[in-house]
Amino acid sequence: MILDFIRQTNSSIIDFLVRMHKRTRTFSAHATGIDPFDPGTHLYFFATKREMVVVLIDRAEKACDELADEEPFCEEEPRYFTSEGSRISPVYLLKEFMDRLNRSLNFRFGKDRPKLHGIIVSNMHFINRADMIVTWGDMRVSVFDSQAGIDRLLRLQVNDNGQLAGAAYVESYRDHFVDDAIDPEFEQMLEDFINREYDEMTASADGEDEAAEDEQPCPSADDEGDDDSSDVDELQSVFDDMQVNQNNTVRVEILKPMSHPEREMERLVGCQNIKRHIQELIMLNEYNKRLRLINPKARLHELSLHSVFLGQPGTGKTTVCKVMGSLLYQAGMLSKGHVVVANRGTFVGSCWGDEERAVRLVLEKAQGGVLMIDEAYLLNGDSRNDPGRMVLPMLMDILANEQKRDLAIVLCGYKQPMLRLLELNPGLQSRFPNRFEFEDFTVDELLDISQRRVGEYDYTFTPQAWESYRSLIANAYQTRDPETWGNARFVANQLERIYLSHAQRCINADISDREQLFTITPADIQPIEVARPRARIGF
Repeated sequence: MILDFIRQTNSSIIDFLVRMHKRTRTFSAHATGIDPFDPGTHLYFFATKREMVVVLIDRAEKACDELADEEPFCEEEPRYFTSEGSRISPVYLLKEFMDRLNRSLNFRFGKDRPKLHGIIVSNMHFINRADMIVTWGDMRVSVFDSQAGIDRLLRLQVNDNGQLAGAAYVESYRDHFVDDAIDPEFEQMLEDFINREYDEMTASADGEDEAAEDEQPCPSADDEGDDDSSDVDELQSVFDDMQVNQNNTVRVEILKPMSHPEREMERLVGCQNIKRHIQELIMLNEYNKRLRLINPKARLHELSLHSVFLGQPGTGKTTVCKVMGSLLYQAGMLSKGHVVVANRGTFVGSCWGDEERAVRLVLEKAQGGVLMIDEAYLLNGDSRNDPGRMVLPMLMDILANEQKRDLAIVLCGYKQPMLRLLELNPGLQSRFPNRFEFEDFTVDELLDISQRRVGEYDYTFTPQAWESYRSLIANAYQTRDPETWGNARFVANQLERIYLSHAQRCINADISDREQLFTITPADIQPIEVARPRARIGF
């Protein structure tokens, strides 16, 4: 259930909450005035046996732009700021409330307590939302702002399954949460609420036809110990299911979103123009939101996420796809943020006519995330009868459907073959307006990558060893074959050779000293073979 909540977007959250009230399998309750909130604050509770979501309706009389800040100031609660004043952070208040609830549940049920997640639905517009996504995720709260239809939620009624139990359950907060005391009656209330109410609903749900539900059932949460994972970790079970089932349909690789894509973006070596371009897309999306907030009838700027990645192997194309998918997910531009990696073999089957089925299956898996087609130019075979030639036109036809907007397609490959593909298919250039060129890494950038990779294993080079390694990389770079040069892949393979040599030396010399075990010496620097430019025949 938590998964169902956190994968909503600003445009879908209100309709989703309305539908949630109709689900008979889920306990729901409604309350106002629970400490530490103002008396008129509305809270909704949604629960299954293993998960609980607390929804805070953050409704201001006058909706406006607001600057969110979760850092305490002068040892006071963090505050949000508008042009007219400030208020205590609603995320902070919700987190405080969930911490109290979590301690009470943990006291009584230990690791078997339900997993908690917080949701804030606000009619304010948080102008720095994109910068706060990671912070809110660490607090286990998802925030949906700029909700003009928020009044619909205040008229909702809870479902019959939870109404009576929920009323008594919520009343116990008022009496026993102020000082975190654990009242015996409250303990019994929690036990009845979880063991009896949930068990009855779970038992009845087992006999229901899942296909009749308004929403797809979400996976059970892992309830072992404390879990401080982010929103992205909650999505893992979905991508695991996709990986398990993929062999029965099409051959793809599915990469889950990153927990902290901003950090990964900063860690990327080079790629400055690519980082800037991704940020420009996100900022244009935020600009459109502001336009819509000021004038719902304003004409918004066209925003296409489909892109072309040009570059050699090992230049970071797959990593950038993962970062981009996760950033677009956090900005609310994609609903899941995962990456589906496909190639020619994914679409071209052994049976004539399989291509259309494969395209639709791949797009279904990629919906809400990024579809990365590696070496896309191979789809455009030389033969007129090549079935791969059908794939890209099919994609473009499907992309013309407005309902397929929750998707970013990235065509990847070597620069020159990809440019020829775009020339032969003029429609691609308009459908894929974002072009990212991945240059070969410089020697200094390759050394930077080396340092980071070595640091992951806590190794250090002696000065002599590092100088030897630097010379090795510089020589390999100067004599490389531009058509086959592996960039970061070459570095990874070279370091693996060094690790093997280092391990053999330590074992043969019976070294057990910790410092020596983690120190690379000149004797460990063993070069691997580098492909040289091929000689050309001609006059």
